[in-house]
Amino acid sequence: MFNVSKEEISKGTISNEEFPKVNVHLIPADLIRLKEIQKKENILGVIKFSDLNEHEDLKILGEDLPTMNIKMKPFMENAFYEIWTSDQPINYGNNEILKFACDGYHHFLTVNIKEQNRDLREIGRLAYDSIFEILKRNNYSNISRVWNHIPNINEFSDAKERYTKFCHGRAESFEVNGNIYPAATGIGCRGDSLCIYMLSTVQNIQKYIENPNQTPAYKYPPKYGIKSPSFARATYTNYNSLISRLYISGTASILGSDTVHVGNVGKQCETTLENIRVLISSSNLSNYGIKENFTLDNIDCIKVYIKNNEDFEVIKDICSNAFSKNRSIAYLKADVCRNDLLVEIEGIVQK
Repeated sequence: MFNVSKEEISKGTISNEEFPKVNVHLIPADLIRLKEIQKKENILGVIKFSDLNEHEDLKILGEDLPTMNIKMKPFMENAFYEIWTSDQPINYGNNEILKFACDGYHHFLTVNIKEQNRDLREIGRLAYDSIFEILKRNNYSNISRVWNHIPNINEFSDAKERYTKFCHGRAESFEVNGNIYPAATGIGCRGDSLCIYMLSTVQNIQKYIENPNQTPAYKYPPKYGIKSPSFARATYTNYNSLISRLYISGTASILGSDTVHVGNVGKQCETTLENIRVLISSSNLSNYGIKENFTLDNIDCIKVYIKNNEDFEVIKDICSNAFSKNRSIAYLKADVCRNDLLVEIEGIVQK
């Protein structure tokens, strides 16, 4: 395990050489390449994005490892891997609905709950109650980033949209366990299971960032649900003078709290990218005491969620011109959290 004492962690006196290094790979699914990474790095978890039912590659990694297949079709590949690794030895654990891995500083977990005719509000609350319980028990309660994948996110049940029901249950759990708002994504998927994965840390090194052009999601008006979504627009994690990371939440064509450019996918994509530019700019980050200036060129591990098949080429052309050519990017077919949103984009800046 991590060979630095809890006292050193709490005082923030870990040296650059001692600090556990976490890396994220977003690559087309290739079992040979996955095994090569496994030989060189210790794997915290593997998330696979695929609409296929073949998952033998994940089983090969071992039963203890947090893995998850999210039923979502990539546009340019058969499947994608998102691989989280650490340069420190890793311990694994699980309970009935989740698996976790920790390297002594970072905690990665996956949650998979089949609906089985249960209410999505109930499932959302159960998922997050279980998450908070395990984070507190393991002492990794400082959440950096969360991904929520909700089946049939825009459909209605009992006259309520499924996403708003999930947000209601999640918010109820947050109210009981502490109202924190980390960077997050809430996006649709296929299948019959709620899928969540997240990263948290022992030490509180997080700053939750908002966008001046957007109303904080947790302050949305009631028309977007009885309980507002519980997330910030980004999380900045400051490890030390050499290592930092900015997690950009799922971002869409929203100004204030309203969807803009309804029906125009090109304008929605451009507005989404402008929202990200403003979010990660030095003028915005300086409001949080962060002396950084990031641009779209700095973003890696980019995921672009696209609602309609026919919009792929337009969105791909815009994003190809906006992002650096040497960054990893996955285009994925998925419903977005509002029925009138056609595209959502997220990514990670790794310093």
